[in-house]
Amino acid sequence: MDNAADYEGRRNNANTAASYGQDPQRPRPGPSSMISPQFTTSQNYDLQDQQDDLLERLAGQYTSFEAHDMLVKAFEKTITGRLSASFKDGIRLAEVVEDAIKPKIGIAFLAGADTPQVTQMEQIQMSQKEPDQKDASWRVNTAGALLKNFDVDKSMSIIATDNTPAVIAAARQRMNATGPFTDPNATSNHRALALRRHQDRIVTIRSDNVKIVNVLFSEKWDLEGLLVEVDQSSLMAVILNYRHIINRGGSDLSCGETIKLLDNMIEDARRLCIRSPILFRMSTRRHIISSKNTRYGVDHGTMFQTLTTSSGIKNIISLSAAYFNSLASYNRQEQQLIRPRFLQMLVLLLSLLNDDDLSELAEFLEVTYSIQAHRQHIELLILKVLPLMSINSKIFLRSLIIACDGPLANPDPQLSDQPQLWSMFLHHLVDHQYVLPGTIEQVGSAECSWVINWPEKGYSDSGIFKHLQYAGPARTINEIPPINLTAEYTSNEVTIILTNGCRYIVSVEDLENITRMTPRRYAVVEATPEGRSFNLDITDVQVNEPLYRAIWEINTTLNVVKSILPARPKHTMSARLNSIIGERLPISRRLSRGGSPSEQSLLPEIKGSGRLTYHVASLNEHMLAVTYKVEGRKITRRELVRHLASDLSKMRAAIEAIEITVQQTFDEKRLDERIRQTVHGIRARLVAVWRLYRLAEENKEKMEKYSAKLADEPISKVLYPIGAEETPIAVWNVYKAWRGGGGGGNGDVIYIEAQRRSVHSVTLLNDGMTMEVSFHGHETKYFVTPLTKIEDGEHEEEIRSEDMVILAGQYLIVVERNGITFTPNELANSGHHHHNHPQQQHGISKAGDEPLLGPCQPATPTSFAASRSTERYPRIERRSVPESSAAAATPTRRTPPRPQMQLETILNWLKITGVESPRRRRRHPQNDATQMIISAIR
Repeated sequence: MDNAADYEGRRNNANTAASYGQDPQRPRPGPSSMISPQFTTSQNYDLQDQQDDLLERLAGQYTSFEAHDMLVKAFEKTITGRLSASFKDGIRLAEVVEDAIKPKIGIAFLAGADTPQVTQMEQIQMSQKEPDQKDASWRVNTAGALLKNFDVDKSMSIIATDNTPAVIAAARQRMNATGPFTDPNATSNHRALALRRHQDRIVTIRSDNVKIVNVLFSEKWDLEGLLVEVDQSSLMAVILNYRHIINRGGSDLSCGETIKLLDNMIEDARRLCIRSPILFRMSTRRHIISSKNTRYGVDHGTMFQTLTTSSGIKNIISLSAAYFNSLASYNRQEQQLIRPRFLQMLVLLLSLLNDDDLSELAEFLEVTYSIQAHRQHIELLILKVLPLMSINSKIFLRSLIIACDGPLANPDPQLSDQPQLWSMFLHHLVDHQYVLPGTIEQVGSAECSWVINWPEKGYSDSGIFKHLQYAGPARTINEIPPINLTAEYTSNEVTIILTNGCRYIVSVEDLENITRMTPRRYAVVEATPEGRSFNLDITDVQVNEPLYRAIWEINTTLNVVKSILPARPKHTMSARLNSIIGERLPISRRLSRGGSPSEQSLLPEIKGSGRLTYHVASLNEHMLAVTYKVEGRKITRRELVRHLASDLSKMRAAIEAIEITVQQTFDEKRLDERIRQTVHGIRARLVAVWRLYRLAEENKEKMEKYSAKLADEPISKVLYPIGAEETPIAVWNVYKAWRGGGGGGNGDVIYIEAQRRSVHSVTLLNDGMTMEVSFHGHETKYFVTPLTKIEDGEHEEEIRSEDMVILAGQYLIVVERNGITFTPNELANSGHHHHNHPQQQHGISKAGDEPLLGPCQPATPTSFAASRSTERYPRIERRSVPESSAAAATPTRRTPPRPQMQLETILNWLKITGVESPRRRRRHPQNDATQMIISAIR
């Protein structure tokens, strides 16, 4: 593998390689011009260095936990082992304070390192099995870390706050005891001071008081935390880029810079989706919603380390108002490029907020962004924008209903119940002024045409909600397109831009593995008509292989030493090793508190940080990216060097401890032949261990010198249809929809009050997807597209001449009569009144008015167009009759018949992508006057 210096001579060719793929007239470069992106990568290194520095400082907050953990690992081999640790003001103490408060702590840990792990977790939740309890040291260390909150302020400083007083108060309340230092009759100020007294600043966490559970609301805890494992680099990149945009904002950040940062954030969201699949699982939503202490971070094996919290993300969002308002200073074209992307990233951050933090932002979201901030509305917004999924339709549907309707709605849908539950959910959406458009294949059933069919295998991802539309107030949801992180339609290939600036085509199957830097050879093809094929090789190198062999040798040697040491030197040896590893409490004191003889004979083992590797991506032997991992989890180069240094330090100290102990115990003493041979063998082993140690140290020095600023992934961008291009036009056809009864449907009928048109002509444009639609009696033309890809010749099935359509928001709804006439009942009328439809203002209809598509009227499209000014659903007239008159009324009195309506069936939905209106002409009437008409759909 070439080092960074080997590529400096190729720097002059950087511009050629970077621009290739953007100008088709340029000659194609040969493989030799595909230089290392060390000099061509477009990443903002100031931001990258800022991210690495922040991660380094966050890791530094947990070093005291890691030092104590090494001894624990030697004795806590199972989850049933007990361990206690005391914490003062959130900082771990060397001694255990036995009389301190011992809180009850609940942890919900959502492992999300890879897709198989997430799938396994969902299966465990399906079977209601108890989750893995980790080991005692992990539980104690992680629970101890929950005592502190870490937040990052505007200056990128880490702010730590201590939760210990609140935990102590909760524990005392649970135990129905106020404690000697808190007087319940004291004033609040005195009580606040009392909480900070010495005894009230210490808690002792016992491993058997810490439990990992599936759901936190199953019990009451003194301290609880939802821990969500994420990929640290992609999550921190999203947060830091978002912070960078809102902190500079407005005129200080050009349109081009803003779009570049937002595109980087979308790429980070793609990486986050691949590397942290737990965030994009439907079942995760209920955990995040209901949690009180939500943390996102990484599992280091010894403990969970927090990167950010729901509260920290809330604070970032709350600072975004100034930037969002400054978008008005951009021109219309720039706003169309920036606004949708910015809102997409806002939704991604909103998805990380729990209920408490979301409620604090409610007014801010509604005033600043015109987003309905009630939890149900936010969940529907997340469903529309983010790609959420589950392993099967049962988990998806159950999680969907719980997320939107709350934990009390706890369905356990069997396969046969799923269609009914799905239909009920869509009925409830209409009650909240949402409609879910569908394709020809998805709508039009005889039972309820407006409800999207539940397929045989059900739905297991949120893609079905990408066209969700809201007709209530604060309709920003309709402006935010979905983040498409999958290849368009059913394509098996996707176009990518590598860090050398060139475009290539790669299979969708390989994309995830390349993003994860999984070692293998991948085939990529230039994205040109005569594209050449190249090999993208990802190789891995284990940095600490010599060190691991040395650790194995030293642990084997420790077992040999244990077999020949007398009891007293063995205890001295244990104390020395534990002191070296970092435990301040001598082993003899710990074991004298109740340890068994078998425990007393143990010598602690040296444990490494894990398999440390770096992975290099090369295109035809030219380096594109390098990333670092510990046990397959991505870390920074600094972290890898720190892990190596820590392991080497423990290793060296352990070797020296063995040498000193053997020398003091056996030198210049008469030994029998067996022990003499054993001591000789130990010293020979130590010589071999020293050799491996020096080899590992050389590897560390090489890594410290390796500072090439390569990207951490060979793909700089995936050319997905990110959704911003699908941004809705600035046209909204006002409509209202509500549920009613009638037609024997028991509420399956919906009423839509909107403009109606009769199609005059349909013309397919050159792109093969967009159709130009004109209407009888109207000069305005609409441009529409199907909701899914269609093949050649299929556009005639989408919409035809003489079809009847309803203009609803951003969609055309194609409808036809189903031949059923019905009389609307009071439910329909009350729904009409409740939503205050404009029709009520027209007063009681005249005798000549007729109901929409009344009985026995064929009503051809042309006749509909001609009568559009008179067709309306009349308000049902009710008379107030005195009780005395009512009692005297004869049964023969006939009441006026209520108006009847024709039921209609929805055939299809089409997305409006453009409108062409005629120019206004003086002294000429405008023929596009709007008329709101009520339709009954079943």
